[in-house]
Amino acid sequence: MFVVRAEITSFKVRVEELKKSKVDYKDNYEEAKFHHERVKVLKKLKDETVEEARKVNQAALNVAQENYAEVQSIVEPLITDLGWMQHSGIANSILNAMELDKVVVARAAGHRARYVECVAHVEEALHQQFGTHHCSVSDGAEEGSIKAEENYDNLSLPIWT
Repeated sequence: MFVVRAEITSFKVRVEELKKSKVDYKDNYEEAKFHHERVKVLKKLKDETVEEARKVNQAALNVAQENYAEVQSIVEPLITDLGWMQHSGIANSILNAMELDKVVVARAAGHRARYVECVAHVEEALHQQFGTHHCSVSDGAEEGSIKAEENYDNLSLPIWT
């Protein structure tokens, strides 16, 4: 009988150990389940954050591309105009505007002087008088030059926004 009691006692001890082990396993299972759920939630949050960051980056890229296209559409005509101005010599004309006004006035005065000289030769040859009042190219040339200078100085480029 002593052996049976010893076996019953050992079974009771074993049952208590198994109960304790069951509680430990249950606690470990609950902890693992909680940890697994937490990992799933964190993974979902990370995926959402990555997706939001991707959307923000895509939006920033789209804005940058639109801005680049807008700037390019503004700059391209200017580059084309610059090329045309350089090819046509207009860029130098603009840079040399002050000198060009003086050249035009000097050339007009030279033409008038040559015309008057030519008329004098024709009058001498034909013995007739010709009027030179219509060849007064240089009359008012200085005023015209000043007015052209003022108009040039007040030029402004249109800026579209």
